[in-house]
Amino acid sequence: MAKQLKLIDHFKKVNDNYIVTNCNNGFMIEVTGLDYQEGWNTAKFIYNTVEELQSVVRDLAWMPKN
Repeated sequence: MAKQLKLIDHFKKVNDNYIVTNCNNGFMIEVTGLDYQEGWNTAKFIYNTVEELQSVVRDLAWMPKN
């Protein structure tokens, strides 16, 4: 099984806006920002529970912004 990459490990800075999509079996969040190689990147992350989604939204609140 591949190691799951966490959103906070993926981005150095994030945009102020992100998209949350309700799926049949969970939630998807789409985030754009500056990665650690100084490149702009958009990534989508899947979460199974609302608690996991809440945790990542809390992380986004304190992350540096672009």
